[in-house]
Amino acid sequence: IEEIVNERERLSKVLPTLPSVLKVYPSKANFILVKTQNANSLYTYLIKNGIVVRNRDSEHECKGCLRITVGTKDENDILIDVWKKYKL
Repeated sequence: IEEIVNERERLSKVLPTLPSVLKVYPSKANFILVKTQNANSLYTYLIKNGIVVRNRDSEHECKGCLRITVGTKDENDILIDVWKKYKL
């Protein structure tokens, strides 16, 4: 539990600095909701690069959002590295 909490806090600080991120919503769960400039494009890019996230763009209150499950430090480092390379 401690590792997930620490990683959630770390991701919550790093995600706002990544391309296309408009907002990171506060979370107490093992996932983080992120509003992006183009959720469908970013979702496709992440999936093609082996990163599985949930696209919530089609849900009324979650337009433009992806849901990211908090993983291990190594998993989260891969997510961050791949996301940094995303181009709109």
